[in-house]
Amino acid sequence: MNETSAVDFAVEQEPSTGFWQKIITTLHLDDLWNNIKNSQDTILYITIFAGIGIFLGFLLKRYGSFFITFALLLSCIVILAQFDLLLVSINWSKAYNLAGLPDSGVATSESFFLMIWDWIKNNVPLAVSFVVGFLIGLKIG
Repeated sequence: MNETSAVDFAVEQEPSTGFWQKIITTLHLDDLWNNIKNSQDTILYITIFAGIGIFLGFLLKRYGSFFITFALLLSCIVILAQFDLLLVSINWSKAYNLAGLPDSGVATSESFFLMIWDWIKNNVPLAVSFVVGFLIGLKIG
């Protein structure tokens, strides 16, 4: 007796993916979500900088006259320093260390603005969240 057994040849088909699944795989949203979960500190810092921006924008809108007075006072201090009536000293190496930038040695107003620009380039998400928060604060105030 020759028994023949029926062999079941199952054809494996690729599961059909829906429209949303194609978008998720094309845009690599899974990787994006994993990066977001892994960068909770960055999200916290972005939130803090946005909050500071909202607060400062609100204060500037509400108390703009005080800021103008402060700017005039600061201008007077600079003018008095130009005439050697007042001595203003800035420890630039400490300022660079506070900002997390390497000490350049020679400090001028140009190097100060370059230091700020370097910090902005190194911390783009923080700077953008601060600016957006500041604009929201101006709108609220």
